[in-house]
Amino acid sequence: MADFERLHAQLTTKPVLDFEYNRVPCTITKMHTDGLNGPVSWFLGYALVDSPKFINVDIDDVCVHGGVTFDKPAGNHTHVIGFDCAHYDDYTGMDFAGTSFDQHHWTLDEVKEEAIRMVQSYLDLEAKELSNE
Repeated sequence: MADFERLHAQLTTKPVLDFEYNRVPCTITKMHTDGLNGPVSWFLGYALVDSPKFINVDIDDVCVHGGVTFDKPAGNHTHVIGFDCAHYDDYTGMDFAGTSFDQHHWTLDEVKEEAIRMVQSYLDLEAKELSNE
């Protein structure tokens, strides 16, 4: 069974969706805040990954939308990695000068797929490191 409690303990936003991918607990949350022109919000995706001391996965090499924007140790040789959907061409409700009108409106299903892509990328990098040992 996935360790969602340990994953949630590292986050400041409440989960919208919990799921497992390849036995890795993942969660999607949504950030809500006040913008200049009213409320704004965007999704974030996280995963609780194993990080044995002898494996050195470069978090900058993990393939995910906008790159990994959250990386926090979670104890017992694990850490939480995550990404957000609040980049320049992501729709959040914020009105910045120069942003395009064709900003992407992320759906929950799309964020889940992106979280899966992030986890698979991490697992692939981990496997590559293990094969180099």
